[in-house]
Amino acid sequence: MSICEMYHRYSGFLLYYGLKRNSRRKQEERGRYE
Repeated sequence: MSICEMYHRYSGFLLYYGLKRNSRRKQEERGRYE
């Protein structure tokens, strides 16, 4: 596997992981306000 492939795979994983964490945090805030 080339460096470029590794970089794209790693950045895609970070983006996916970040989105999951952000959505979970928003759900917690929404539950707190209700």
